Amino acid sequence: MAWFDVRWIRNGLETRDSLHRGERLAIVRSFEQLRGASHRLATLVSRRALRKTFELSAAAGRQRKFALASHPPTRCPASKIDSSYG
Repeated sequence: MAWFDVRWIRNGLETRDSLHRGERLAIVRSFEQLRGASHRLATLVSRRALRKTFELSAAAGRQRKFALASHPPTRCPASKIDSSYG
């Protein structure tokens, strides 16, 4: 691979004259691939964070469901309701 200026990386435009057009395009492509890979990584990390959030909310829902199952709300038996109207 040909040598290139650090300025080219910083500015994205300046290159040495020794670079051919094909080499410049190859470098540009590699930077675009790198940018795409970092974007995919950021997407993956955000998806993992979302999944963790959903897992935590699902765990909280299961705890609520368990609490309701172990301590159900008190209800009057149907026989008492029927006899009070009768």
